[in-house]
Amino acid sequence: MEAFYKVQLQKAGLAEMEKFYKQKLQKERSALKDKVEELKSFKDRMAGEVALPIKTGNSESMNSPVIETRLKEMYEELWQEWPKIKPLAESECPDVDRVTRHIQDKFRQAAAKMKEKMKLIATVFELEEQITGPTSQKVTQYRRLTVQNLQLVLYHSRRGDAAQTEHEDDKTLQCFLSRCYWLAGLMALNNPPLQPDWESHRPGMGCWNIFPRNLRAASAL
Repeated sequence: MEAFYKVQLQKAGLAEMEKFYKQKLQKERSALKDKVEELKSFKDRMAGEVALPIKTGNSESMNSPVIETRLKEMYEELWQEWPKIKPLAESECPDVDRVTRHIQDKFRQAAAKMKEKMKLIATVFELEEQITGPTSQKVTQYRRLTVQNLQLVLYHSRRGDAAQTEHEDDKTLQCFLSRCYWLAGLMALNNPPLQPDWESHRPGMGCWNIFPRNLRAASAL
């Protein structure tokens, strides 16, 4: 009988030990799961912190069709296209001064239109002036991201129209002026805004040499 009780006590001890280690293992697993979730949350937060400055101009995202480098390339394409449009422009409107004004007006009108939109965006983010510290910096970054999204809307809206009308002949002065207006809007939303360097442009001997080769940074919108 004494031997029987010894065996039972050993079994009870083993059962308690097994229960103890199972509970300990369960706690460790739960703690490990919490650590994994905490690490994942940290990585997600850091990804957002890193992505926001990249999207808002501190670093160019090569996936964006409206980065400054691409805008300059599109202006270069427009500049190269002008000699092909010029003969038609001369036939449609022989007055070179009038054509020059039309082109410059398109760039100015687009910039003014984007300035209006920027004022509306600033109104939405008007609390920025009342916020200080890191939070204020984030508000500024999100405002810039909103502007970049506006750029993308403007970019893709014309791209969609172009895809629908690509069969049509766009070698007209009117279509060219429309492209000027569209690109001017995109450039006006850049940070900093861009515009053709009208002031430094010298037509030289060719009075129809209307387009400046270079862009310059404009005052912020």
